[in-house]
Amino acid sequence: MRISLFFFSYLFFAVQQLNSQSVLLKEQVLRSVLRFQQEGLVDLPAKQLPSLRKSPSLSDTSWKSSPFFQLAIQTAYALSIGKPIKPWFAYESISIAQEKVIYNRLESALEKVQTPLEVDNYFASYQQPRSAKTRVLFNTLVAKKKQFVKSPSRLLSDTILWLEHAVGVYHWMDHWDFTRSIHVNVAAAEVELVEEDRTILSMRAVVGKAATPTPFFAAWAENIVLYPYWFVPLSIAVGEFLPKIKKDITWLDRQNMQVLDRAGNVVDPTQLPWADFTAAYFPYTIRQSTGCDNALGILKVDVKTPLGVYLHDTNNKASFLLSKRFLSHGCIRLEEPLQLGNYLLDKTLDTVFLQSCLLEQKPVQLTLKAAIPVLVFYTLVQPQQDGSVRYLQDTYQHFQKK
Repeated sequence: MRISLFFFSYLFFAVQQLNSQSVLLKEQVLRSVLRFQQEGLVDLPAKQLPSLRKSPSLSDTSWKSSPFFQLAIQTAYALSIGKPIKPWFAYESISIAQEKVIYNRLESALEKVQTPLEVDNYFASYQQPRSAKTRVLFNTLVAKKKQFVKSPSRLLSDTILWLEHAVGVYHWMDHWDFTRSIHVNVAAAEVELVEEDRTILSMRAVVGKAATPTPFFAAWAENIVLYPYWFVPLSIAVGEFLPKIKKDITWLDRQNMQVLDRAGNVVDPTQLPWADFTAAYFPYTIRQSTGCDNALGILKVDVKTPLGVYLHDTNNKASFLLSKRFLSHGCIRLEEPLQLGNYLLDKTLDTVFLQSCLLEQKPVQLTLKAAIPVLVFYTLVQPQQDGSVRYLQDTYQHFQKK
């Protein structure tokens, strides 16, 4: 009888301790989340606040099955990816594929939390810079803010704005934990292939001019296309090409262009009523055939977006010698497309086949072993390998004071 009483007393004490610990964890989550919301770091649904503000002790005593446990995971997710700061991505499909992976990782880490202090540390870990590049930007931002307190100036104020945006972009990219990714900083007109925390390939790029800027996006590339067709965007077809074709129909042949109907069939352009076509009415597609004279060159990294923007080779190699390389209609031209292709495919491409400039060669699609994220962004501060930062010109005027 004594053993039974002792056992039940011990069990009651243990349950009380567990309940007390659970309440402390919930209270700490609530305090932290409300503070983050006040600081503008997270957004809580309006309907969620009234129930959360009630004493955590009134809710389910189980910590892991309580709404506070799930709230902590949601908050950590929000802190890990940060809040978008303009200019942000016009199209983003990364989080759709990665969100579940990240949530599972956050849940596993939270299951190890046992004290209020560990709750604080849990949240803090997802606010800290993860990669060397983000740490460089973050440390520079901290230093500039200290400098601004001592000696405020318009230049320092602008610099802090640029750094805050750059930290936000790199912080967002870090927390997806990509093994390999392609970074395109449009402001620098440069492309990097990044493997974990190392840049293993860097090259110049040609990007969109100010009138036809390159859109910023985060999406997946699954294929490389050798000898790609260039399907001319409608805006270019009717805005630039149509007047030339109306003036001289032979322009199409000289540019190795074909006209396709809505079914994708090649049609004879000499049989079309070109005088009837306008910017508002052009029921055809213009396609440039394959070969070294093709605007996409001999290699294209096929990125899955609705934007019609790719990373590709070019028939205008001289443009890479320019310091200002804002020349395209929006696509991203690569200085070393074959090197990038070799890395992505983990094999050496047949340079004889590619450099033979075969005309009318059918496109060859090569599937990557694993899809790779392509991150096209625009920051005016770029971290360097030596721990310094490089400031860039605001070609697109995204940071101009209104």
